[in-house]
Amino acid sequence: MINGSRKRVALLSTWNERCGIAHYSSFLKLALDPYLDITVVPLPRETLRDEKDQRKGDEYIAGIAPGLRNFDIVCIQLEPSLFGLTPSQIRRRFQAVLDNSKELIVTFHSILPHEYRGLFKDTARNLSVRGLARLVRNVHSIFTWRLMLGGIIASARKHKVSAIAHSKADERILKRILPGVEIRDNPLSYMSESFIDAIDDKAHVSSLPSVLPDVSENVRFIGVFGFLGPQKGFDTAILALNHLPENYHLLMFSGVHEATLRIGDGLQPYLARLIKLVEKHKLTKRVHFISNVSDDDLLLAMKVCDATVMPYLNTGQSASGPANQAVELSRICYFTRSLQFLEMEKYLPNTFQYFDIGNYIELAQKILLGPKGTDRMVGRLRIVDFPKLDRKHSINDTVQNYLDAAGVTADHRGEIVQLPASVKSARNA
Repeated sequence: MINGSRKRVALLSTWNERCGIAHYSSFLKLALDPYLDITVVPLPRETLRDEKDQRKGDEYIAGIAPGLRNFDIVCIQLEPSLFGLTPSQIRRRFQAVLDNSKELIVTFHSILPHEYRGLFKDTARNLSVRGLARLVRNVHSIFTWRLMLGGIIASARKHKVSAIAHSKADERILKRILPGVEIRDNPLSYMSESFIDAIDDKAHVSSLPSVLPDVSENVRFIGVFGFLGPQKGFDTAILALNHLPENYHLLMFSGVHEATLRIGDGLQPYLARLIKLVEKHKLTKRVHFISNVSDDDLLLAMKVCDATVMPYLNTGQSASGPANQAVELSRICYFTRSLQFLEMEKYLPNTFQYFDIGNYIELAQKILLGPKGTDRMVGRLRIVDFPKLDRKHSINDTVQNYLDAAGVTADHRGEIVQLPASVKSARNA
C-alpha cells in the first residue's frame, strides 16, 4: 500500500504505435499502476513528425502542455526525434513541456553527441562541400541538444528533477552533464514473473501460427527481431546458416520502420541487400521473412526459437528492447560483443553468449555447441523451454527507481504483478 494518496503522473511517450518506446512504456505503466495515478499523454509520431504540415505538431504540443500543470510529476520517455523533425523544432516543443511541468522524471533512451571537440578537425581533414554541410548540421544538432539539457538543468533549480539511464555508461555521462539532477539507472525491464508465466495463454488466440513456415518437425528455428536497418547486422545471421545443418532455419521478425516510409520509395536498400544475400547463397527455403508482428506475438515468437540472435553493430543506442525481453524469457541468447551489450552485461551477467560483430562462423559454431531446449505444444505453437536464467535485475528494480524518483514510499517487497488492462478493469469493476 502507498502512504497517502497516489501522486498524479503524466507519462509522455509514443503510445499504441509500432515503436520500441511505446512498447516499453506500456509495460512500465502496468508495473507502476498500483503505486501511481498514471495518465498517458501520447506523443503521436504522425502528428509530431509530419513533413507536410509541421504546424500540426506545434499545435498539438501547445494543446497538451498547459494540462501538464495539473500533474504532480511529468515523466518523459525521451528520444529527441519523437518531438519533431528538426533540432530547433524538437527543442522548442520539448521546452514547452518543461515550462509547464513541476517535478520531472526524464528517461533517456539515448544520449546524443554533445561535444564539439573533433568536429572541426575531421572536417578540415576531409574538406568538401558535403563535409561542410555535414559540419553545419552536426554543430546545429549539438547546440540544440545542449539547449535541451540546459532546459532540464534550469527545471532542476525550481523543482525536483530525476533522470533515469539504461546503462552505466549513460549514467556516468548524465551525472557529468546534468548538475543538480538526481541520476538513477536500471536496465530495460519489461515483465514480472506473473506476466511471463501467463504468456503461454496468448498462444491460443495468437495469429503467429498462420505466418510461421510449414516445415518438418526436425527444423530448429533461429530468430532475429526488431526493425530493419544496417545497424542490426542481420546479414551476419543469414551467413551463419551456411555453417549450420540444413535443419536450421532463420525467422526474421523484422520489417521496415513505418517512420522511414516516404511517398515514391520502393524497396528499402538494406532489405534489398538482404534479399540478394539470401538468393546468392540459395537460402530461400531456410530464411523466412516474417515481417513485424504484434507485441504479444513477438514474445511468443521468441519462445518458438531455439536461439535468439542480436547481431547488432555498435549502434549508439543505450539498450535493446528485444535483447532484454529475450533474457527475461530465459531464451538462449547470442549477442554481438558491441558496446550496448557490454553495458547490458553489467546488469545481467551470465545470461547470454557473445560473438564478435560480423563473425558469422563464430555465431554458427556457438549455436551448434549451445544448450538444446525441450519442446512442448501450446495450441498450434511449438514452444521451446530452457532452464530459467538467474537475472540480477528485474522489473522490481525499475519500479523502485521510479518510486524513489517520485518520492513515493510503497510496500512492494513481494513480486510486482502486471495484469493486462482488460483483466485489471474486470477485477476493479
